[in-house]
Amino acid sequence: GKPRESYTLVSKYWWREKGLPESERPDADVAVKRYLKELKTDYIDLVQMHCMMEPDWPKKLRKQMDILEDLKRKGLIRAHGVSCHSVEGLEAAAAEPWVDVVHARINPFGKYMDGPPDKVVPAVKKIHAAGKGVIAIKVIGCGTYRDDPEKVQEAINRPQSFELTRDVVEQMRGAGVHSINLDVLYGLPFQTDRPLNKTIEQVVLLKPDRVALFGYAHVPWMKKHQNLIDEKQLADINGRFSQAQMAAQLLVNAGFVRIGLDHFARFDDALAVAARTG
Repeated sequence: GKPRESYTLVSKYWWREKGLPESERPDADVAVKRYLKELKTDYIDLVQMHCMMEPDWPKKLRKQMDILEDLKRKGLIRAHGVSCHSVEGLEAAAAEPWVDVVHARINPFGKYMDGPPDKVVPAVKKIHAAGKGVIAIKVIGCGTYRDDPEKVQEAINRPQSFELTRDVVEQMRGAGVHSINLDVLYGLPFQTDRPLNKTIEQVVLLKPDRVALFGYAHVPWMKKHQNLIDEKQLADINGRFSQAQMAAQLLVNAGFVRIGLDHFARFDDALAVAARTG
């Protein structure tokens, strides 16, 4: 197996009366000892007290906080903190010296967060400014945006539904345009393999004659409006390569001929014929 120091173990301690099948709520030291046994490890990197909502949680849970602090001194855990489910909980975490790390529910669309972004973001900034670690959770809104090409389009302010594209293609064909080329972009904000896969499937349904597969170029020093896009929302070089390879293979599997680096054409299209015959 991998060396223990090569990965990070994080767990949570549930203290509320409801929420688990068991009725007992043992103290944090009992729970952590069980975690250590089940995980077959000598220590846990981070243990969080879960679901902090009340503004006075540091007062209510001081006993468990002291227990976790003792486990930290003994080396059984390396850090402790909280997972928050309200703005009040976040504010209390920012002010509490005991807290090492906070799980905060946050994403660019305000979905499944602990309040509106204009309330949550300042609270998270306070936590960070206090020298505490912040771990973002619900970053894709409980999976809401995982497979959603529309959210990708929203991030670049280019809403264009499949239905709109389909209608335009049909109108062009109805007007006598018989050679249709579609451009497809990968590497966009929030874009992953899944929504790109869905986009390629929709492209194939439209039966274009040619497809150009381009990687999004993030050049905010040239195109100032791109400064509105958070670079953290973009795939890294490995992610871009994965998207490009997957999209290309899907097009080839659908019967398109790859021409050069990023162009594809149907087998009987003039471009594909020229590529075969020279």
